[in-house]
Amino acid sequence: MDNCNNKVEVASFKNCHWMTIENLMTVDALRIQIDNGKMYNNNEVNRFLRHWINGGSPRLKQIKMELAADWDEELFLNGLNVREGTQLERVYTGVYGQSITFWRSQPIVRRDGTKASFGVIDSNKFHLVVWPDSTGRTYESFD
Repeated sequence: MDNCNNKVEVASFKNCHWMTIENLMTVDALRIQIDNGKMYNNNEVNRFLRHWINGGSPRLKQIKMELAADWDEELFLNGLNVREGTQLERVYTGVYGQSITFWRSQPIVRRDGTKASFGVIDSNKFHLVVWPDSTGRTYESFD
C-alpha cells in the first residue's frame, strides 16, 4: 500500500489476504470493496468505525468487507455512541446506482454530524454507507 495515496472513486480488492484494517484506513475512495480475501474480526470492524467517527476516511460513501465467522454486532459497537433510530427499512443508492437494503438501521454519527448506516448482509458481508446517498436521500427521509 506504499505510495497508494491517490483519490479514486472505487477501490476494489480481490484475493488480498494481506489487507489490514490499517491499510483500509489509508484508502481515499468513495467506495471500497474487499472480496475473496481478508476476513475481518470484530475488533478490526470496531477500529474502522472509530476511525470513521473521528473524521477518518472523510470522502468514504460505502465500504463492504467480509467478516470472520464469529462476527458480533455488539462487539462492532463496543464503546461507540450509537444513536437510537427508527427501526425502518432504508434503501441506500450508492456509487454507480447499486442499491443496498438495510432492514433495521441505527445511525452511527461522525463528530461532524454526518450519519452512516451499517448492516451485515448475506451472512458475512459488512456494509457501511454514508448519508446522503447518491440520489440525495438522507437517513431521516425514511422516518
